[in-house]
Amino acid sequence: MRDRLGRWLHASGTDPAVLVTVSARVVQALGWLLVIPLVATHLTEEEQGFHVTFLSFATMQVLLELGLTTVLVQLVAHEAGLCAFPSEGGITGPLEARQRLASVVRLGVRLLIGLSLALLLVLLPAGWIFFSHQNTTGVAWHEPWTIFALAVALQAGLTGLVAMVEGSGAILTAAWIRLLVALCGLGTLAIVLLANGRLYAIALMVTIQVLVAIALLGRWGGARLRAALSCPDRSLASWRHEVLPFQLPIAISWASGFFIFQIITPLIFSHHGPIEAGRYGLSMQVASGIAAVAMSWITTKQATWGAAVARQDWIMLDQSFSRTWRMAMLVAMCAATGVVVALMMVHHQGWAIGARFSALPVMVLVCLTAVITVPINAQAAYLRAHKRDPFVITSVIMAVLMTSGYLLVISFGTQAVALVGLGVTILVGLGGGSFIFLRCRQRWHLRNPEGPVLVHAH
Repeated sequence: MRDRLGRWLHASGTDPAVLVTVSARVVQALGWLLVIPLVATHLTEEEQGFHVTFLSFATMQVLLELGLTTVLVQLVAHEAGLCAFPSEGGITGPLEARQRLASVVRLGVRLLIGLSLALLLVLLPAGWIFFSHQNTTGVAWHEPWTIFALAVALQAGLTGLVAMVEGSGAILTAAWIRLLVALCGLGTLAIVLLANGRLYAIALMVTIQVLVAIALLGRWGGARLRAALSCPDRSLASWRHEVLPFQLPIAISWASGFFIFQIITPLIFSHHGPIEAGRYGLSMQVASGIAAVAMSWITTKQATWGAAVARQDWIMLDQSFSRTWRMAMLVAMCAATGVVVALMMVHHQGWAIGARFSALPVMVLVCLTAVITVPINAQAAYLRAHKRDPFVITSVIMAVLMTSGYLLVISFGTQAVALVGLGVTILVGLGGGSFIFLRCRQRWHLRNPEGPVLVHAH
């Protein structure tokens, strides 16, 4: 029985790191679902609108992060793949690889410090300006927003450090850190809501996540990074020549993602008020949870795929990708179906919590959109393992079409908005993205300028 289970897990691309990462995603998804009744009973409808808009503003970090965490995973993975970290500590491997790894880690730390400072300077005043121009009478948002913005800025830098831990090969350690951070954050959110902490709940949630991440990085995650930093730094890694060419297209893609997925909640807030924004934002959170759980199979493979590309092991890369994206897609479809069925039951029973979500047709549309994003993101992760991101063109086109579409149909309600998102995702994201994926995969693997032609698995 155990052997059969092991074979199934291997065939589905599920390893311990995936299991822990999936657990973190499931904890977040189920945690949010369990917290929703608390939100409904301990926040007013207006405060719920602020709650989800806080979270939308937090994603503004992608406009400043510029894909840095994804870049760091791949850069560290490419260098760490040539090194070894003995169980007794330290680092072994070719001197040049160790020096380059040390240089990449030091460069990453400097960039992450700059990211946190820049995010704080932008996010804090942006929220104050936006909320101050809305009808916010009776909602105490000033102090919670200040705490929230400061914590989010610190969290951005810590997320990058965890990404470097993952890139160093400690994928399971990084997964455990994310799981425990998620557990502590959701626990804090529930406790503060029960204590009638109002909007302080979301602010203290992120604050506790920051403190837990710092403690766990110091206890577990820092060992490999400290070992890498013990090597002499010959300044071999250049942000301008190595990071920027890879980061720039990802930055454009991630910035486009902000306009594709996150700009809509503030738009609904400003056009239809905090109550409708709260309903749509909560629906989007559930859909995002579906995609996040499914993408756990993909995200934990980034370092592995990056190391395979460094070795030019195309057969292993393609076999791993084939197993992994199929499993992720199956999980997404099952989760989306479960959410829609559950919401139908809620409406059928006439439970009040159903009124805190968008109407059922809107929920179906956003869940279907979330499912379709899984193969799109899987293809993008595969190509980014080559330290290139040709998906940038589809991201920009989707951002332009969605943002303009949102602005055109926003007055018609959230169902029109959800239809725009689904249509653009299918036509441009899935259709255009699949064309780019197949073309680049063939060219990059069969036209290898540094060695013989390598035939990949079909």
